Amino acid sequence: FENWETFFKNKIDVHKTTESPNVGAWIVTQDNTGDVWAFERNPYYYAVDPAGNQLPYIDKIELRLYSDGEVHNLRAIAGEYDFNHRGIAFSKLPVFKENEAKGNYRMILWPGDATLAASFNYTYGMGDVKETPDPEIAKWLPNKKFKQAMSVAINRPKINEILYFGTGNETQPVFPVWSPHYPGAEIEKKYTKYDTALANQWLDELGLDKKDSSGFRLRTDGSGDRLTFEMAFSSGWTPTNNPAELLKEDWAAVGIDVKLKPEEGSLSTERRGGNVHQINLDGDVNAREPTSLISGRSAFPAYSNWYSARSGSYTLGAVPAEPPASDTTFWELVDLSDASQKLAYPDRVENYIATQAITSEELYYIGLIGHTASANGTIVVKNNFRNVPDRAPNLSALQNPGSGRTAQFFFKGGLNDAGY
Repeated sequence: FENWETFFKNKIDVHKTTESPNVGAWIVTQDNTGDVWAFERNPYYYAVDPAGNQLPYIDKIELRLYSDGEVHNLRAIAGEYDFNHRGIAFSKLPVFKENEAKGNYRMILWPGDATLAASFNYTYGMGDVKETPDPEIAKWLPNKKFKQAMSVAINRPKINEILYFGTGNETQPVFPVWSPHYPGAEIEKKYTKYDTALANQWLDELGLDKKDSSGFRLRTDGSGDRLTFEMAFSSGWTPTNNPAELLKEDWAAVGIDVKLKPEEGSLSTERRGGNVHQINLDGDVNAREPTSLISGRSAFPAYSNWYSARSGSYTLGAVPAEPPASDTTFWELVDLSDASQKLAYPDRVENYIATQAITSEELYYIGLIGHTASANGTIVVKNNFRNVPDRAPNLSALQNPGSGRTAQFFFKGGLNDAGY
C-alpha cells in the first residue's frame, strides 16, 4: 500500500478483506482479487426464521470470475451453477428451457420496471455544443406531433416477439402494473398502437408530404434532400437484443430515413452529455427517470445537465441549457421533480402519475417494450435450490438478488449437487 489511508480503506472494506467484522448474512473468507470470491455464513447475523433458526440457511457461497460471457452461459446451461442471474443472456432463454431437465435446473424470470425506448433529443443543439446542429433536424426532434407519428409507426408486437419471445409489455416508460405508482392503461399505452396509416396522415399534415423516388420524405428547407435522422446506440448491444434495425424498417415504411450509428460506451456517454445525439436508443429507461430530471440524460440532456448543476451535481464536460419560460410543460416537470424529492416514497403517487401523464403525451422518450427480465432478471436455479420467489423486485438499486431474500434460500437435503 502506498500510504496508511489506502491500507485502512482496504481493511474496512467487507468485500476486500477477511478481517473486517460485519453483521451481513455472509462474511468474506476469500477476497475478490482472484478467480474465486468466497463467503461463509455469519454466526453473528441478526435474523432468525419463524421457528427460531438463525439465518442464513446456506453455509458457503462461491462466486467465480469469468471474462467470456459465452463460456459463462454455456456453464449455466450445463447445470454448473446452483443459482445465477448476473450475465445470464435472456436471448438464450429457449436454449436454457430446452436443457432444463438435462441440467437439472429451472428458469425463473424476474421482470424489471425499465423500458426499451428511443429518445428523441428534445434539446438537440442547445447550449455550447461542439458539433454544429442541423436546423432541419432541430425543427423536428422536439415536435410532439412528429414524435407521435413516429411512435404509432412502430410495430411493437413484432419487436416483442423477436427480441423478447412475447414476454414484454408494449408500453411507454411508466411504472409497471404491479407498482403503487402505476398510472393506468390510458397513460401506459398512449401512442403505442401500431397504425401506419395514421402515421402517414400525421406526417403529411405536418408538411412532410413530398418524397424522393425511393419514397422517403424530403426536408422542408427547400434543399430537395432526403430528411435523414441519426440514431445512436451502444456498439456492445448484442444483435439478438438490439431493436435498431427493426425501428429503421418501421420508420422507412412511413418514409422516414434513419442512419444507424453504433458507438463505443464511453464515446456514447460523452456525446450524450455533450448534447449532440439526435435519436438515442436506451435499453434501460427506468420509470423513475422522468420523475427526476437529473436522470433524463438521453431525452433532454441539456435540460438534465442544467437541472443537475442547479442541484449541485454538475458533470464535467456536460452541456447545460435552461428551459425557456415559454416551455411551460417542461417547467411543470421541473416543479414535479422538485416536489417529489421532498415527499416520502409512498406519498409520491399523485406526483408520479402526473409526471408520467406528461411524459407519455409529450413523448420525450418513445417507449417500445418494457418490464422484461432481460436485464439481470433471467435466473437459472438448480431444482434442489429452494425458496427462490417466482417474482421479486428486479432493480439494481435494491441489489437484486438480495430483493429475493437470499438469507432464506436453502438446499433441499442440505447439500448441492457437488455434495457440499
